[in-house]
Amino acid sequence: MQETPLVSICCMAYNHEKFIKEAIEGFLMQKTNFPFEIVIHDDASTDKTAEIIKSYEEKHPELFVTKYQTVNQYSQGLKPTVHFLYPKARGKYIALCEGDDYWTDPYKLQKQVDFLEENAEYVICFHNAKINKHGELLDDYITRKVPETTDILELAKGNYMHTPTVIFKRKWQELPDWFSKCSAGDYALHMINAQFGKIKKLDDVMAVYRVHGSNIWANQKTNEMAINIHKYLDVMLDKFPDEVNSIILKRYNAITIIVIKYFYQNDDIENANLYFKKLVANTTSPTILHKYLAASTPKKASYHVFELKQKMYNKLSQLISSFKK
Repeated sequence: MQETPLVSICCMAYNHEKFIKEAIEGFLMQKTNFPFEIVIHDDASTDKTAEIIKSYEEKHPELFVTKYQTVNQYSQGLKPTVHFLYPKARGKYIALCEGDDYWTDPYKLQKQVDFLEENAEYVICFHNAKINKHGELLDDYITRKVPETTDILELAKGNYMHTPTVIFKRKWQELPDWFSKCSAGDYALHMINAQFGKIKKLDDVMAVYRVHGSNIWANQKTNEMAINIHKYLDVMLDKFPDEVNSIILKRYNAITIIVIKYFYQNDDIENANLYFKKLVANTTSPTILHKYLAASTPKKASYHVFELKQKMYNKLSQLISSFKK
């Protein structure tokens, strides 16, 4: 084992045989004046991903810290980041890159670490990225534009960092228990880290985020995305200071309305009612609910749906009282 690394590159891999070589080559090409390690977790891939990782590990045993699962941990409800990657990482800084993404600049780590070392008030550094969409390299069309310096208040409005662009200063020994319940692990991690300082964006394009057939998150339909966003915001509610939580709550209520509308439009009354109760439970203003109910009748609503919504509207005060008890 080499000397204590300043940076731990943490990589999750699963059935990435088509991509993992490019990811590892991006790690190995890094030119730094500090030591780093490569921590990889293979979650029981059924293709040749593990075999490819092992071939690199044999050539560079001093750099690699690996775990090859025989049973898929994610399907067992366990997060590899929590149970293997981060506990094994020894670096002051952690750089993220999943096995299907890759780095393109040999000085990526050096640039980011130099900035963080020289600016103690910052805890996260990320940069621009290209999108590899089914083999076509495109400008980033996924994340929103933000200033060079942001903080947790901006981040609470929604994620704007691609995973392979992020490096952060580790200010915690263990992640909070609620993190394991959060489906969007990267975003939750960024929010936890942002409690300790500012976020810096470098203008350089130094990584590629890949969109492909096996990329579960990137290939979600709009309604699936909304439901999954709702799930992780539900977990994150009340986990941060009031000013931050108020922003999360505003997003939560907005996404709840989107989900309710989706279920109404598909005549799924049971789930529509479930999410409506969540909206009432987390909304203190009847005006917001009145406005929603008045505006959200589907164009082709069945009589049953319309009748149900009228009953909800007429008994809104009672609903608010009963749901909040």
